Formats: sequence, C-alpha cells, structure tokens
Amino acid sequence: MCIRDRPEEQISFIHIAATLHDIGKICVPSEILTKPSALNNLEKAIIKTHCKVANDVLANIEFPYPVAEVIYQHHERLDGSGYPRGLRGNEIALEARIIGVADVIDAMASYRPYRPALGVDAAIEEIVKYRGITYDPDVVDACLTVYKKTARTLIETNHRTVNYWPSSKRLGFLLNSFLRKLLCRCAPELRLLQRLHQNHSSGPGGGRTDGSRGR
Repeated sequence: MCIRDRPEEQISFIHIAATLHDIGKICVPSEILTKPSALNNLEKAIIKTHCKVANDVLANIEFPYPVAEVIYQHHERLDGSGYPRGLRGNEIALEARIIGVADVIDAMASYRPYRPALGVDAAIEEIVKYRGITYDPDVVDACLTVYKKTARTLIETNHRTVNYWPSSKRLGFLLNSFLRKLLCRCAPELRLLQRLHQNHSSGPGGGRTDGSRGR
C-alpha cells in the first residue's frame, strides 16, 4: 500500500507511531529514567534498547501501516550516527525522520530529571546546526516554518514579543501542521494536505518524548 498517495493516512500513521514511539521504555528501570544525574555507559546502553523492545512488542500487532519499523528507526540519523542499527540517509523512513526531529524539539524544550528545560531556542539551534547532517533538511525546514508561524501568531495575539513554545498539549497540533508542510514540500500532489488542516486543527496532544539531548 502506497500511503504517500493518501496523505490523510500518512498523517494517521505518523500519529500512531509518534504516540507509541517510547513504549519500549517499559523495560527500562524507573531508576534510570528518573536519575537526577548523568547516565553511565551501562545505563545509556539500557536506554538504547527501547527502540528494539518497541519493535518486538509491536511487530506482531496488526496495523495498517509499518508502525513497529518506524518506531524502531526513530533514533537513527542521516549520517549513520544514530541507533540501534546505524541506518543512513534513505535507509531511514521519512516518517521516522519526522518523528526524530519532533522528538529532539520536545526533549530539549522539556524538563528532565537531570536538567532544567533547555528551551525551544536551543532546540531550534540544534536542528539547524545539524540540518542535512543528522536531520533531514526538508523535515527541519518544515519544522522551522511551523515554529515561525506559531511564534508570529502568538506575538500578534498578545501584542508583545514573546519567546514561547506551546506546551506539550499542543504538540499534536503542531505536528499536524509540520506534516502538512513537509509532505507538500516533498510531493506537490499532496497539496490537499492544506485542506486537511481544518479537520485536524484539534489534534491530540503530544506526550513525553526522547530526543538526542534527552532520555
């Protein structure tokens, strides 16, 4: 099934994968997930098992999309520096590349037990710095477009300049916009995504995620 020809299904696919992407952490001891200091090498290795665990848990569940494989890949990076399999470039599914960037933004902008929130500015600097190196350039560009548009709207609404990233409850909405802009950029025939925006404007909120700068 080629869901690239049915963008509303691809959005649904990514929502499902994004919602379940950290399910593999059920095997990680809470003492590691909540440790208030840096992890040692063994603890880092345990954390990195969560992608394969998620794949093992979900592989035998029937989905209309390859959810387990995309979750397996969401920590892979374009240059092969990711984990668990060191995939490169187009070996990584577009959906996994999208979730990977969204994951980094949320992880860096959110509080962690071992550090305060770094803020969205730091997260944006991270993805811009490594655009085309570890992060898909089209995904980064789409993310920046949504971020700038959201920030501008907030400024106009509050009649003042703000340095603000919406709470995790709005990440689902942002991800919808992010996906539409990205898919329209990648395939002109998917411009009908713009019409879908109204149907998904109240998308589900995002949950806790894990990016390259966070657990």
